[in-house]
Formats: sequence, structure tokens, C-alpha cells
Amino acid sequence: TWAPQEVVGVEASSGEPMALPVGLSYSAAQQPLAHFLANLELALRLSFKAHTKSCMEACGVMQAHMWVASFPAQSVQLVDAVVWSQSVSSALARTAAGDRPALRGALDASVLRLETLVQQLRQAMASAAVLAEQVAAARQLSDVGAWDGTAAITELEEEEAEFEAAKQSVRGLRALIAAGVVHRQVVDGLVSCEAPSLESFEWLRQVRHYWDSETDVLYVAFAQTRLPYGFEYNGREVDAACVTAPLS
Repeated sequence: TWAPQEVVGVEASSGEPMALPVGLSYSAAQQPLAHFLANLELALRLSFKAHTKSCMEACGVMQAHMWVASFPAQSVQLVDAVVWSQSVSSALARTAAGDRPALRGALDASVLRLETLVQQLRQAMASAAVLAEQVAAARQLSDVGAWDGTAAITELEEEEAEFEAAKQSVRGLRALIAAGVVHRQVVDGLVSCEAPSLESFEWLRQVRHYWDSETDVLYVAFAQTRLPYGFEYNGREVDAACVTAPLS
């Protein structure tokens, strides 16, 4: 007979780990597989939502390269979309109130943010390259038996974990830059058409994301429709440029 197994997390196809809020026990003899999978899906949704809320709270507090490495990639992309939607909405509201340069200011901020992200990506890539050499050298020493003992193994594991975090920073920054390029194009279009307010068609035709801090609900908006986000975790390395590309 098989002993009950406890699932404490999942590893996505991208290699990204996602811990569950609490462990889930599964026994084929005591629980139908369909029931366990339904509970696992619910647990993943709750965990993903909690990570996204923490990601939102850390946005602007942590440095970008640390921020993207500390949360699931899907949470980072969502929060980035929320921040962008809120900033452009604010600029359009100020434009409607008579502050005509507001949108131009939002465009300038988008350009500056992209330049900053590119600099941070270059630094992260250089750091990842150095760590890759260190990990490769440590693995060679371990393979030939030059390292021995628990302390040496722990040091290697720490270096590998640091290298994985560096790689996640590079992937996360690349995704932010891809999304940032699209966001800049959208704001540039709003400036070019002299969008007068939040009711401008050029803005309403974009997919927007808004976070209600009072209810902890994330909404996805398109045109006049606003629906709650389902927090379905996919764990894939999504091309941010495809996800956020303007609709034609």
C-alpha cells in the first residue's frame, strides 16, 4: 500500500517553485484524484494571490533586480501592469482637469524607466555571468573530490541558489523591459491623438489592470467592462510583449 504523500509546493515548467499556503495530503486509497487536484488548484490560486499582494506591497520599496527575483514572474508582470494602468489613468484624469502636459510627463517617465531598467539588466547579466563561473568552478571541485564535508556542500548549494536568483533577475528584467516598450508605445499613441480623458477610445481599447486595496481584488478592464482576475497560475515563461501588445 502507498503511504499518504504531502504536497507542499509545485515546480512550474519554467523551473519556478510555488509553495502552497499549507501542505496537502494525498492518498490514492482515501481520496479521489479529482478531489485532490481541485484542492491543489484552489491552494495554488490562494498562494499566487498572496504572492501577488506581497509583490504589490514591495513594488517601489525593493530595488528592481531584487524585486523581480523575489516573486513569481506572473505576479511581477501583473503588478507592473497595475502600476502602469494606474499611472496612465492618473495622467488622463489630470489631463481632463486641465493639466495638458500630464500625458507628456507620463511618456517621459516611461522612457526614463526603460533606460533605468536597461542599465539594471546589464548589471544583472554581468553578475549572473560571474556567478555562473563560480558555480561551474565549485562543481568541478566537488566532482573531483576536492571539496568534502557538510560545510562545502552547503556552500555549493548557496552559490547555486544565488545563481538561480541572478538568472531570475535577468529573466524578470527582460520581461519588464518588453512590457515597458509596449507601455511606452501606448502612451505615445495617447499623446499623439491628444486623448482628452479616461473615456478616450485610444485608452479604453487597451487591456488595463487595477488593484482594489480595500477588497484585495485585481480587476482586468477592457472598454467599459471590468472583471475580477482569476489568479490561475500557469508557471510558464510568458513573452511579456505578446501579453501586453496593443490591440489592433
